[in-house]
Amino acid sequence: MPDLVRGQKIKLSDVCKATCLQVELSVDAPVGIIADISCFGLDIQDKLSDDRYFIFYNQKSSPCRSIESLGSKNGDHEQFQIDLSRLPSAVRKLVFVVTIDGDGVMSQIHKGYLRLLEQSQEAARFSFSGSDFREEKAIIAGEIYFKDVWRLSAVGQGFNGGLSALLKHFGGEEINSSPDSPSSDSSQIPAAKPPSRSSHISEVSKKPNSCIRCGKDIGFFGRFSFNKQTGRCNKCEGEVQKALYQFRQQFLKFCEDGVLTDQEWENLQETIRHHRIDREDALAYVRGDALHFLERTLTLAFADGALTDEEERDFHQLQVKLAVPDNLAAPLLKRLSYLKDITEISQGHLPTVQPSVGLESEEVCHLETPATYCKVGAKAVKYLSGRLIATNKQLHFVSPKGGWRIKMVSIMRVDELPGEINIELSVKTGNGTYNVEDPLKVSSVIDALVRIYKRQMLIPQTKRASRLIPHDVRIAVWQRDQGKCVQCGATQYLEYDHIIPHSKGGANTTQNVQLLCRKCNLSKGGRI
Repeated sequence: MPDLVRGQKIKLSDVCKATCLQVELSVDAPVGIIADISCFGLDIQDKLSDDRYFIFYNQKSSPCRSIESLGSKNGDHEQFQIDLSRLPSAVRKLVFVVTIDGDGVMSQIHKGYLRLLEQSQEAARFSFSGSDFREEKAIIAGEIYFKDVWRLSAVGQGFNGGLSALLKHFGGEEINSSPDSPSSDSSQIPAAKPPSRSSHISEVSKKPNSCIRCGKDIGFFGRFSFNKQTGRCNKCEGEVQKALYQFRQQFLKFCEDGVLTDQEWENLQETIRHHRIDREDALAYVRGDALHFLERTLTLAFADGALTDEEERDFHQLQVKLAVPDNLAAPLLKRLSYLKDITEISQGHLPTVQPSVGLESEEVCHLETPATYCKVGAKAVKYLSGRLIATNKQLHFVSPKGGWRIKMVSIMRVDELPGEINIELSVKTGNGTYNVEDPLKVSSVIDALVRIYKRQMLIPQTKRASRLIPHDVRIAVWQRDQGKCVQCGATQYLEYDHIIPHSKGGANTTQNVQLLCRKCNLSKGGRI
């Protein structure tokens, strides 16, 4: 667990595995000094372009619940629940601030801290004290921001103005009370002017003092419960939140079997129309669930080691239908592209590379990769580092300590295992296990070369076809393991794994198949 110093920046992936985490801030201040804690969701220009992502004590959550204020937890002053996968693409930075309401300055506080937690376990901490500041009325304690990947910054920067000044600094616009409104006092929070959201505003009414959903005039007393950020009255706000919750439950139920049918999608659209909720808000509300469903769809397609045109088309259509932006789906799109490349290799569309060694006449190189051969002896296992080169005629293992050539006719079987491949030969030399960086790609290239050489391109002879996990088994395993790695609980980069490896007689049954993330699968190796 790193203790951060002011100005230090780290990648979230270095300390957290998931995108759902908590941020806690604590301030120990003398009696009489009231400290308020807020979170600003900013765009790429560091501006509050949508004030629904300004989270403070009078607005507890963002529309899609990607940011939620949970109040005091475990003795800390404030806790925020953050789900980065649900954040819209327009929000690229979360800024956590402490402001003093009324008299007092930051140099008077005793101490404080911002800490990052994952599943209630502390992952990082940044501590500060009053001696770090002077006459400032606010502190920017820390930031979570996106720069290629999500990162955490320990800022610890003082700010001369209070919350109102911070609001203006981030591009918000304070709304002044009208002459007939109750007079404001120092305890009132300034409100940011809502951005233009014409797609979100109902055509029922656009009068400034009426609810955009039901069109009713909010009246004098209605102003105290009116949500300026959404433009809805208290009654409509409650109805919308309840409807969004029902929409999510319906979405999760439809996704249980791994397929979202056209009829199910139409039923979801009918729910949106019936409850008069905005389609964009509804899809943003289930954004994290939608990403998880896309992950599940890709894992199901990946289980047989091949991607059909229909599976690829269905994935892209599902992404568009669920309005998941490319930047959030980037890891999945990268895996999809990788799987498509593997499928093309298995169909005989082999890449051509320039080898680092001289080859025979008419010999074409299709693969070169670092490899370590595991030589099993009577008393010990020796490891021989080198490079594995696959051509249209043979395999070469080149090493400073020696090497060999393997004719295609001698290759009986190629097994892809986590972190390695096993080549079964009709000869002794070169027979056994090779540790490689990308076992699936290496085994696919060798498998295709062998079938082309033996004129069996259309009849797979290695384990790739026989290890196909039936669709009903994949669904049953996913539901049993709850869409998580059975070892570490991760929900990303999941793979179907044979508990007893297929090469050692393991069956394609629910009892012998489990979900593992890529990291746990690689660490398993070929062990039973």
